[in-house]
Amino acid sequence: MMQSSSDFYKILPIKRPIVLGAFLTLLLLIMVYIGFESVPNSTAKFIDRSYGFYIQLIVALITLIGFSFNLKELWQGFKDNKPQNSSWFALTIILLFVGIFTSQEVQLQHRVLSDESSWESMGIQMHYNQRAGVCNQGIFEDGILNCFEEVNNFKGKTTALLYWVMFKFADPNRDTALQLNLPLFLLSIVFIFYGSFLIFQNPWISLSAATFLGTMPKMIFQSRTATTEIAYVFFFTLLLCVIPLLRKNGSKWSHLLFVIPLLGLLAGTRQETLFSFTPIVLYYYPPWK
Repeated sequence: MMQSSSDFYKILPIKRPIVLGAFLTLLLLIMVYIGFESVPNSTAKFIDRSYGFYIQLIVALITLIGFSFNLKELWQGFKDNKPQNSSWFALTIILLFVGIFTSQEVQLQHRVLSDESSWESMGIQMHYNQRAGVCNQGIFEDGILNCFEEVNNFKGKTTALLYWVMFKFADPNRDTALQLNLPLFLLSIVFIFYGSFLIFQNPWISLSAATFLGTMPKMIFQSRTATTEIAYVFFFTLLLCVIPLLRKNGSKWSHLLFVIPLLGLLAGTRQETLFSFTPIVLYYYPPWK
């Protein structure tokens, strides 16, 4: 006998909101694709340069609002899932070693003719002109950047936005931008330690993961440059902590107010990361409350 639709939903390992959410997500993606296919290339570039900064800023503000909504639950989850004090002590030793070695033995460096110049230039454009383009040619006049030639770069906007934040507290120049990645790298070590602990409940695995990340030569050298990969790893390891903490007592719609824009910031480091939205959300969020 053929089962009714209600029986069919009972045997599915997912709930109706998940099916509906997946359908609406796919429908939205199709609509966005069709919509942008009809937009002239010049128009898309104009929108990116003129409004990309404000879009990225709005995503960051929504992330902060979502964080405040879920702060109590995150804090309670942390208190209920704390590694042993000895593990934190060992992690502190790792952080001190990586931080001191990297800052003393690896010089700050600009890699010419690379995307890194784009992130820095975009951050300066955000600071002076509130635009998300890359200023190839310009001149400073009375504390104002008059940009003569501005081009697009559709990725790296989250890194540029982080530079914009830094420039509010320090001189907006390239050497200031180089100071960003080492703190993000050290925080990534903390996040991968705690995220691994939440997943495996084993401090030795967590410390091994932290040591592995902290001693990767590529990460050490990139933490002294203006690359966007460090920000990518930072947001990814942060998600490793956030999602298991919020998932402990079942999923709520309020969680998405933090997780979705946080994924947006992750995607803003590398454009390809956009494709991680749907699988991450669908995997971690049944059932809904």
